[in-house]
Amino acid sequence: MKVIYVSTLISKRKNKYIIENCKAKPLQSVQKYNYLLCEGLVQNNVTVKTFSSIPMSSKISDRKIWFEKNEIENGIEFNYLPFINIKVLRQLFLFIFIIISFLRETLFKNNDDKVFI
Repeated sequence: MKVIYVSTLISKRKNKYIIENCKAKPLQSVQKYNYLLCEGLVQNNVTVKTFSSIPMSSKISDRKIWFEKNEIENGIEFNYLPFINIKVLRQLFLFIFIIISFLRETLFKNNDDKVFI
């Protein structure tokens, strides 16, 4: 089975980068919960692919354009959604890219068992 997990989950590497290079830290409890959930799924032979919104705002970072490379860590495939770090534009970009990602995953890929969370 394949699980498509939509959240603000980022890899431990990306989390460390954000903590070291930004003005403030994103909530660590959210990261820990999502990471442990995905890690548990992987340990039970479930393929986990995330569509992740990097937990970012203008209060955390002055960087305006976020376009990060996808990565795989501990069997979890992280797919980062690009966005512009300006209040309304960020939400609009994330909405558009999650719809595109959802359609690409459901319409243009094989029809294995998929669960969207």
